[in-house]
Amino acid sequence: MPTLCRLMALLAVLTLARMGTAHPQDGPHADIRVSIDETGVHFGMMINLVFIDEIVNVPRESPDAVHPIEEEALREALERFFAEKNVVEIDGVEVSPIFRSFEMIRGGLDELALFPKSGMRGLLRARIELEYPGKGAPRSVRFVWGAYPPNTLLDLEQGVEPPPMTVEMQVSAEGRVHILQFTQDEPEVTWHGTGLSPEQRFQAVPEVKMPEAVPQFPALALGIAVAGLGVLLAGVRTAKARPAIIGLGAALLVAAPLTRSIGTIRLGPARPALPTEAEARAIFEPLHANIYRAFDYEKPGQIYDALARSVDGELLEQLYDQIYTSLIMFDQGGAVSRVSAVRLMRVDIKSIGYIDDGATPGFTLEAQWQVDGVVYHGHTHRRTNEYVAEYSVALRPAGWRISGNRVLSQERLDPDTGKRPRPIIPDGEI
Repeated sequence: MPTLCRLMALLAVLTLARMGTAHPQDGPHADIRVSIDETGVHFGMMINLVFIDEIVNVPRESPDAVHPIEEEALREALERFFAEKNVVEIDGVEVSPIFRSFEMIRGGLDELALFPKSGMRGLLRARIELEYPGKGAPRSVRFVWGAYPPNTLLDLEQGVEPPPMTVEMQVSAEGRVHILQFTQDEPEVTWHGTGLSPEQRFQAVPEVKMPEAVPQFPALALGIAVAGLGVLLAGVRTAKARPAIIGLGAALLVAAPLTRSIGTIRLGPARPALPTEAEARAIFEPLHANIYRAFDYEKPGQIYDALARSVDGELLEQLYDQIYTSLIMFDQGGAVSRVSAVRLMRVDIKSIGYIDDGATPGFTLEAQWQVDGVVYHGHTHRRTNEYVAEYSVALRPAGWRISGNRVLSQERLDPDTGKRPRPIIPDGEI
């Protein structure tokens, strides 16, 4: 497995369960993705004709098709539904939707086999964009969903009416992704903002300790002392002018200690102090956590800068390429796994010392952690994976950075029991 692929799986950063730009599902299906920002609340939806026929009534020539001439009537009916049946309330004020776009998506007949119950009505989908304008970054958004088609995918006994389906919505806000669930009994969910910017969610990495005292050789003081000793011995041996020579030698010996801080020679390069094991753990933990913050951003430069806080060298370039590609897929409607929780369970420091030129502090460690995530494409799948890896961390001009890694193990866990039912994780899944 290439270095970056290992890093991606390992850091669970992850999050790249690529499942294509469309995930077809039989029965009524709605893929609802919402973003919340300072301009308001924005909906992007992909709903199939089975779902549409349960929430609006628009007569058509064929129940299994939508002729282009029938699209306008369908659009108007859906616009009325979202204006009258659904509610979006921003900071306590109900906002009317602006219908930005409507497009019918007609899949190829080669996909028809995926819809044994729904047939062409499952294959035909409408792409809709709605906007609920706001006046600044919302503190809270209240959602009320107004219709729940029967869940015809359930395996029920003949004659038993299927219950209403659960509608799920993916909400991206403040750099985080939330999955909201709506049911006929509980059709209302309120999202609450934290007020924190992505920048404020970075964890602080300990600063570099001040340089150690470098051993120095007091060349001048030693030279004066040697000269003083020589003069003193000469005075003892010389009869003529003995007191003056002895006095000069004694004066040099007395003066030598006074010059020990002058004319010294360094015996080695100046270098920062090495961290203790406890300090090394305290350095690695925020570096590891901050990698996930790259997914709080959408612009290329912001993603790169976020990663650069934790990763150094070739790993930075490779990881950036992977994350940016995954976010492009997400914007295009692909199913991408998103991290909901990270638990760093163990950090064992293996070695601490000077690397590279002998003056750069660094350390190696073994880490074990678990990652919870969800894959959303109209409905959600929960994932829990556990990782064990070796890491190298080094001091760079901008501070501590992860400089290398090696995967030791990766396992899929049951998200409910924590057991290990599957030891192999497909590439790209958290």
